[in-house]
Amino acid sequence: MDFKELKKKAAQHIYSSLNYISAEDIGDVIQNFFVVCDKGVFIISEEKKQYRVLWACDDFSFVVENLKKFIDEYSDFQEEKRIFIEFVQPRDIIGLAKIGFKIVSEWMDYWIEDINKIDIQKERFSQVFTISENEYHTAAEVTLRCAGMSREYEGESYAFVREWVKTRNSKVLVYKQDKSICGVCFISIYRSSSAKANVLWVREIAVDPMYQGRGVATVLLNKALEYGKNWGAYKSFLSVDRENFRAIRIYEKIGFHPKAGHGQINMAYNVLNRVLEKTDV
Repeated sequence: MDFKELKKKAAQHIYSSLNYISAEDIGDVIQNFFVVCDKGVFIISEEKKQYRVLWACDDFSFVVENLKKFIDEYSDFQEEKRIFIEFVQPRDIIGLAKIGFKIVSEWMDYWIEDINKIDIQKERFSQVFTISENEYHTAAEVTLRCAGMSREYEGESYAFVREWVKTRNSKVLVYKQDKSICGVCFISIYRSSSAKANVLWVREIAVDPMYQGRGVATVLLNKALEYGKNWGAYKSFLSVDRENFRAIRIYEKIGFHPKAGHGQINMAYNVLNRVLEKTDV
């Protein structure tokens, strides 16, 4: 089954994690756990560090049942990996917890509804630049030094930085201190059909730990908002983990406000637990 057909099948159901992925996001599919039926879609995609669950259904018990089967029956687990599932609804957390899953992140959406109403602070803008090609490695290294400072954040690779810059309407801003990059900000502008407006997406901000607490993130975010405003963006959007309190304070101070309701809840199962349980039997 090709990816378009798979997305079409998933779209027939109320809930789906496949709404937010492309064909390139899918790793090596484990064929014995590739299920497409009237009840839903259940796929295990094996990636470098995890087994990723791609799913769609009306009744989440379909997903839980297939996860149980995978945990119990798959014979080729790599114990350093985990089983990872995204977009869990709050009511389904308990069902996953009963089979050993734990919440690892909850991405909250924060919005500025009208950039024109934001008092953009331009102090230290002279230290913010558009990234140049010979700076991709350095920018990636800054993000990697921030790995683990927020739940699930691992930093970015040189390849990611390069591809982001190549993406239409996307840009990387860098903050420099003494000619050295100490902060990066990944942004993009897209047209929102629902909002009927251009939106500035602030995908990511990372500040070298040695320079944190000095207002670098605030300067980068203000510069991003100015860029968005100049290029016709009316709104701005970013996501942040619910427990990244330091970042949330910065965003709210500038004028971002959380969208009502829960965020994107992600859960994971430690495969090592399964291996140990089998050993104890």
